[in-house]
Amino acid sequence: MTQMIIWMKSPMTRLISVCSIVFFLLCTPLYAYELLMFHSKTCPYCQAFMVEVYPTYKDTEASKTLPLKIIDASKPPKWFIDSVGRGDIKPIRGVPTFIIYDEENFKEMDRMVGYNGYDWFMERVNYWIENYKEYYGVETKKEI
Repeated sequence: MTQMIIWMKSPMTRLISVCSIVFFLLCTPLYAYELLMFHSKTCPYCQAFMVEVYPTYKDTEASKTLPLKIIDASKPPKWFIDSVGRGDIKPIRGVPTFIIYDEENFKEMDRMVGYNGYDWFMERVNYWIENYKEYYGVETKKEI
């Protein structure tokens, strides 16, 4: 036990620990926004989304800007209930509902309700990414 404490206090151990933490922080993606999907197991549109989009969404360019988080609408997390109570997010009135959520400020930025196929969904997500870059830290293209 004493040898372990001495080993942990060595400069090399501290350097390795610091390097490991820095490496972890640099390799861990930090997202300011998430795409929240509120679904129900009994919703046919939700089930279609889960078959058509969910399996490959993580491989799309859109997922780098808007990572997807699936939430059961019948069991929303406490942070969501609190955000609705504060008025930072509107309540869920139907499923599927997709909310573009600002994690830093705990606010809803936009939403889509419904699902009408893979192409329909990806067009809307890509439109938001292309036209609202100022929200997530990438400058918008200026027309000349």
